[in-house]
Amino acid sequence: MRSAHAQTVPVECLDDFSGQDGLELLGIRILMPEVANFIIQCMPELIPYFAVRLTILLILCLASAWAQGKKTIFIITDAEGVAGVCRQDQTDPKDSEMRQLLTGEINAAVDGFLSGGADEVVVWDGHDGSQTLSALTIHPKAKLLMGAMGPGMTMERGYAAVAFIGQHGRANSRGGVMAHSYSSLGIQKMLMNGKPVGEIETRT
Repeated sequence: MRSAHAQTVPVECLDDFSGQDGLELLGIRILMPEVANFIIQCMPELIPYFAVRLTILLILCLASAWAQGKKTIFIITDAEGVAGVCRQDQTDPKDSEMRQLLTGEINAAVDGFLSGGADEVVVWDGHDGSQTLSALTIHPKAKLLMGAMGPGMTMERGYAAVAFIGQHGRANSRGGVMAHSYSSLGIQKMLMNGKPVGEIETRT
């Protein structure tokens, strides 16, 4: 029963035995006295097969459990919606007042999320080319992301929640301070499934 080259084969348990003194495995009639020898001969080939697959399954299960158990909050930031920011000149990434106000809101939110049970808080500098926040002033327990995120917005990391800080209203929204959708000059209205949307909807 043992070949020179081990082969990976499916094993199926059959309920219909043709006799009490034997069994049929993969279409091969095996008498009970031969079963023990059959198992002994096949085990050297079957053990590596099952061991490798069991190890892979265990790694996947542990990784999944770890990812599900870790609560990570993803904060997306902007400037036009920050309290105290109401003029266009304040939205310059190097404006010291805006940066201080935005950083204060972010750090307060990080404190709140961590106190509420979050294990990790990731902050993305989402305003004007990702050049507004500084690692020197951001909350020491937060992780700062800088640069273009791409269409996936790193959502494949499986965040427990997404939060917006400093986010403005969509273009033409009533009562919105400096309301716009990506570009106040080039985009006047965006629709998704026939409904008007802004940056919050398109990013989540």
